[in-house]
Amino acid sequence: MLLTFAQHLQNYLNDEEISLLLTSLDAKRYQGLLLNPHKLSEEDLLLVFPSLVKHPLITNAFIYDPELIAPGKSYLFNAGAYYLQDLSAMLVASFLTSSEQEIIVDLCAAPGGKTVQTALNNPNSIIIANDISGLRAKTLAQNVERFGFDQVFVTNNDAFDILKKSPTTFDKIILDAPCSGSGMFRKSSAMLNDWSMQKVLTCAEIQKNLIVAAYQKLAPGGELIYSTCSFSYEENEAVIVHLLSIEDAIIVNLPDDKSFYMSKDIPGAIHLFPYLFEGDGHFICKITKPGTKQKRLLNKAKTTKFGNYDLDLNVISVNEHYFGARYALKLPFNIVRYGVFLGSVIKGITSYNHHLALYLPVSKAYPLSEAEKDKYLRGETFRNEKVTNGYHVVKYNNINLGFIKASNGNIKNHYPKGLRLK
Repeated sequence: MLLTFAQHLQNYLNDEEISLLLTSLDAKRYQGLLLNPHKLSEEDLLLVFPSLVKHPLITNAFIYDPELIAPGKSYLFNAGAYYLQDLSAMLVASFLTSSEQEIIVDLCAAPGGKTVQTALNNPNSIIIANDISGLRAKTLAQNVERFGFDQVFVTNNDAFDILKKSPTTFDKIILDAPCSGSGMFRKSSAMLNDWSMQKVLTCAEIQKNLIVAAYQKLAPGGELIYSTCSFSYEENEAVIVHLLSIEDAIIVNLPDDKSFYMSKDIPGAIHLFPYLFEGDGHFICKITKPGTKQKRLLNKAKTTKFGNYDLDLNVISVNEHYFGARYALKLPFNIVRYGVFLGSVIKGITSYNHHLALYLPVSKAYPLSEAEKDKYLRGETFRNEKVTNGYHVVKYNNINLGFIKASNGNIKNHYPKGLRLK
């Protein structure tokens, strides 16, 4: 299988480049950490994980050795202080410019790294994060939840349906297209066993149709990022050539960095090869549409009350569940998460969702001692006579953790069972 794979690379790589690429597939993998500066400072992050190395190209990104540290096991991860992601995938969304009040869609968004990064970089824009798989869309919603975003709509639809049914054009589109997955050979031997030339060709046809449909829904002056985790020319340059042959798309030159392999056929597009750039294999091309970009004014929600909280959110109910989003936007899609999952009202009784705790400002939260924090993260009850009766958000080191319910000094734990430390 590897021999067949190597032979098909000869249509754009020479023998030396193919040899370097194949050798790099056995190299050690490092991982990326994307800091949420709204919750944790770089200085405090490095106090917790001093072995982190700042990424030279990506803002708020760090490189770490998974054999030395496990940031995913820290409460900081579940509190949305950072996101863990492959370094190549992290580079994709970093090439989008930051703007005020736009509508941005991530068409194949799960597990959510590009959505999280885009939402952090565009805090005043609407982000539609979509995935065709119901299970993957659920994971996407969980990852978005940790950051407490109020402007992200998580949807579960076919990407073509999003593009066809959307009532508006998009200012930015992220198309991390479904692909044969050869860029992840280093991550999983199963990807190599599943690879075939037929899979490459099948994916390429889907990618060509997707990129044309996406471009046609792009607003004038907008940006489209096309990426794959494939090394195959057929899924990368050939897809862009197809777009250029039928549309007036313009390629935006990406930086010429020594860690990038610059495409020979599509000047400005790049490949990420593990022997040059630390991360899995990727292809990235940035595209714009001719025309003048129009300023978009989004309708902000008015203050609404949910339970004991006054929220600047547009609140809607779905059966007995309540959601709130900063902007009012009607979408004809299957929506999994409409902004913040606020909670439920059943028989007149209001219960709060964990997402709301991570959304609310830290000024609304009650500080825990270190001992109380440890008990809370384990899901234990504890006593604190100073806390007034009722529901409260709790925090540690100015980072919200979740809800408690106090009753006469007894603190009932509402930290989600799936997050509790064992």
